[in-house]
Amino acid sequence: PQALISIGPGTPGPHRKATAQVTVAGTVAAYAKVATSEAARHLVRREQAVLQALAAAAPPCAVPRVLGVGDDADATVLVQQAAPAGARPLPAGADAGVLALAAAVARLAPGRADLEVLL
Repeated sequence: PQALISIGPGTPGPHRKATAQVTVAGTVAAYAKVATSEAARHLVRREQAVLQALAAAAPPCAVPRVLGVGDDADATVLVQQAAPAGARPLPAGADAGVLALAAAVARLAPGRADLEVLL
């Protein structure tokens, strides 16, 4: 099947990341984030680490799978799976699910008061 790639340049500034959406057979399959500044490269690597740790924590929601990450002299690229078909936000009133997700995120950064306040 042929893949279509749509590219957005990102918001101007030090954290700018271009984002590519990869669509195959009419379905969004993946997103690639391309960071060229040091600040943006750091954020992309941090996003990779958080996605992988969150997936390992088994939260009560779908977490995009990291398909690949790479660095060269000019950029850091993170490729992640699109949300699975049928994935939806938690319905209104899903407080238990929100709290379980907040707990999973808080376990990623113990001692962070700004995250612990969510619990």
